[in-house]
Amino acid sequence: MVLMKVKDLSVSYRTFKGDVTAVQDFSMTLEKGESLGLVGEVLVDGKDLVPMSYEELREVRWRKIALINQAAMNAFNPVYTIGDQICEVITVQGGMTKKDALV
Repeated sequence: MVLMKVKDLSVSYRTFKGDVTAVQDFSMTLEKGESLGLVGEVLVDGKDLVPMSYEELREVRWRKIALINQAAMNAFNPVYTIGDQICEVITVQGGMTKKDALV
């Protein structure tokens, strides 16, 4: 029994630097009882992210890559305000003060 079928999926994103193709002509079928895992190298600008230290990853995050969670409970830490969490990214990666980031 087929649970999921993907045929000729192509996904691209429009960026300020032009279109970026994330997936091109991907097809697959997932049958009942099967599992699917996507495994591969994680390269950004030709650099492997897997062996990077926390400090090295911190330099890449939000400048080159970002994760946008689709579930609200995974997206933000409920202990901190959303503004504080967004300001943290701007101050760490953008070099702004918190005061400037809040404007």
